[in-house]
Amino acid sequence: MSVYQLFGGALRTEIDLYWTHCGSFRVKSPDLFERLMNRERLIDLNGMQRLGKEVAASGFRAAKTNPILFNADGATLLNPGFVPEGLDHAGTISHEILVAIEAQMEAFRDGAGWSTELMLDVNFAYSPPSVAQLEACIRQFSLRWLEYDHRGAANLADLRQRMGLPLASLETIYECVGYRPYLEKMAVDIAVVDILWNGFSEAIRIANLCAVHGINVAPHNFYGPMADLIAANFSAVVPNLEIMEFEDDDVPWKYDLLTQPPIVVDGKMMLPAGAGWGADINETALKEHPWGGRA
Repeated sequence: MSVYQLFGGALRTEIDLYWTHCGSFRVKSPDLFERLMNRERLIDLNGMQRLGKEVAASGFRAAKTNPILFNADGATLLNPGFVPEGLDHAGTISHEILVAIEAQMEAFRDGAGWSTELMLDVNFAYSPPSVAQLEACIRQFSLRWLEYDHRGAANLADLRQRMGLPLASLETIYECVGYRPYLEKMAVDIAVVDILWNGFSEAIRIANLCAVHGINVAPHNFYGPMADLIAANFSAVVPNLEIMEFEDDDVPWKYDLLTQPPIVVDGKMMLPAGAGWGADINETALKEHPWGGRA
């Protein structure tokens, strides 16, 4: 049987996806993307605009990026989850960075158009007051959500009350007991749930707890091909699904690692119908791509 059948059956067989880390890894590893995937380097705001056009033409109806600083030296990824250099431990945000992110999102929106939903993820980079400043600058671009991680339910709830954009968070929170104070204080608009760290059964319980509070969930899913199948099974059975995270910028042999690749068409994943998660690990393909610190 499929996992989704063991958890009550599928409520949906086509799962809406959003293109995550859109442009982020092209800035972080430009040589890799140019050599292995024939995707252009992202070095300036014109490139960010072209990336928006690429999203609009791809079939994805939503895409999420991270803060990128474009200047005379090229592009710098500001996301501290991937780039440890230059992090302000006080969590403040400078005028230069505010202007840079505003320009980035303006170019992204200009390229993607208004029919494509955009998101921005700043992780733990800034303090709540700094995120409030940032949100005020980018509110004009009507993002689907601003994503921000913060360990403090009261502060996050206060920030949400001051924001005009929806707030997504909680990808680093674990178990129902961890989510409970954030939900009771209505600290988020969208609860991000990490299925792999919580485990599938606990992730379902978290989604149910969120549903009680009228909050939709979005799986935290940036790991790999098997994780895509796990997230798809989760997305099929929870009633309060917002949208599923999906890495489109990835190595061309990603799904060679599975015995059966999932079907992704026009920004939707078709629910795998096979037993278990829908496929197994292809051990032969796995041996052809040993991890050596680079793709």
